[in-house]
Amino acid sequence: MDNSIFENTQFPYNIATESSNEPLKILQINLARAKATTNQLQETASTIKPDVILVQEQYVNNNVIPGIPQTWKTFSSSNQKAAILIPSPKLKPALLATKVNMVALKIQTSSFPITIISAYSSPAQDVHTTLQEIQDIISSLPEEKIIIGVDLNGHNTLWGYRSNDNRGKDILDFILANNLNIINKPDALPTFQRNSSVGWPDLTLCSQSLIDSSINWEVLEEISLSDHRYIETTIASTVANQFYKRYKTRHGNHLRFLNTLGKEIYHLERKIKAARNSGEINDATIELQTLIINACNKSFKIKKQLLITKPNWWTEQLEIHKKKARALRRRAQRAPEIERQARYQVFKKEKAKYKRHIKQARNMVGENSAAQPPIRMGSSTRRRFKNQFSHLKSHT
Repeated sequence: MDNSIFENTQFPYNIATESSNEPLKILQINLARAKATTNQLQETASTIKPDVILVQEQYVNNNVIPGIPQTWKTFSSSNQKAAILIPSPKLKPALLATKVNMVALKIQTSSFPITIISAYSSPAQDVHTTLQEIQDIISSLPEEKIIIGVDLNGHNTLWGYRSNDNRGKDILDFILANNLNIINKPDALPTFQRNSSVGWPDLTLCSQSLIDSSINWEVLEEISLSDHRYIETTIASTVANQFYKRYKTRHGNHLRFLNTLGKEIYHLERKIKAARNSGEINDATIELQTLIINACNKSFKIKKQLLITKPNWWTEQLEIHKKKARALRRRAQRAPEIERQARYQVFKKEKAKYKRHIKQARNMVGENSAAQPPIRMGSSTRRRFKNQFSHLKSHT
């Protein structure tokens, strides 16, 4: 068959647009190269419901991030140490660049397009390499609204440390040279904690053109199972989502659908048979798709599409363990200095126990269970529909 007859055809795709009243929500986390932190991320996302997730040091196996649902869109840097995850199937990002240490994409909000960057630079790496990659994106997008989530492992008092180091000075020079704004709050909770050692290596930056937008930045108390904490950034611009309509076809109204379709199907069948050129076939194809879509709209309800759901291995018992670990960490943070170390040891043991419970629950369900296989129409259903449709045609 000559496929060229379908080129440049404008099919009537069954697309709906949905705007949320919620602000754009971005979650940021260094996953510490651990499988448990990735499993925890899915549960946290089901609670926080972010539009975009910026991650660094994600656990990777065979070029994929295990534990991330297959419905999530994933964009990774070349070295796979930085990534941007899009949990919602309704959000349509455009990939701008993939470099060694960073990845950048663009999304459309109700007010403006925004470029989002995730990047990572290890303490052993020359930070200028990563900064130059980010610089290339910024330079190519003058006056664009940009937000950047990075872990650059630099110390500076402007984002929480008690002193500056050379990396922190270089990062600050880069920020000032590019007229970027530091969203981090100097008095915020540490974004990193390992035993009694704390730090603020995770930065959220934005272009000056975003400052006029209402931006809220917060280090969350949620358990991450990483040495790093979750960071939530919200921007006062809602997201316009586009998605394909899916219909509830398993609960009746098939006869209404067939009757609606049958009024025109015989005429359309003759039109297809009489087609003599690509233009006539294209017209008949578009008419057929439009007819089916209109019949569906008149006959079936539209399925509600859940954006982010809890993982199917999550249990009430895991929720209890998570809350207990969070409470113990809070007590350790608030304890007098003489008791703090002992309290952190109690928290550490509880966190390890919580990790084991997650691993057990995840393994019981299976590694690839996050994305459910598509429901296929059985042969009996197809045969019944075909018989009904043939019967309808004979009476047209």
